[in-house]
Amino acid sequence: MYFCRVQIKDMKEPIYQKIASCLEEQIKNGTLKIGDKMPSLRMLHQEYGVSLNTVIQSYFELESKGLIVSRPQSGYYVNYKPTLLSVPSTSQPTSRIERVHEEDIISKVYSSISNKEITRFSLWNY
Repeated sequence: MYFCRVQIKDMKEPIYQKIASCLEEQIKNGTLKIGDKMPSLRMLHQEYGVSLNTVIQSYFELESKGLIVSRPQSGYYVNYKPTLLSVPSTSQPTSRIERVHEEDIISKVYSSISNKEITRFSLWNY
């Protein structure tokens, strides 16, 4: 399996974040697909020449983003599902406020009492 080369000399970003970014890129571009088993911690530890704790921290970073999940006594697996849904648009309510008189509302209610097509939950018909 191919792994990105991490430039340790460039210390602007912590090593664990560089490793996590590299793996995140592979997940998002489809090199590592949903359900694939992630490389073992020891394999990455040897591949990158970093401590086991650094690799664990990288996996914690990916886990916190929801890209991978841990399965006890089995390892880590890709959990990334690309978002296919677009963000719904928001409505633009009118800012015009219409004033209604109380008498008009009461009149509408009383005029509709005899209408059998309207279900009135607040009135009992005996």
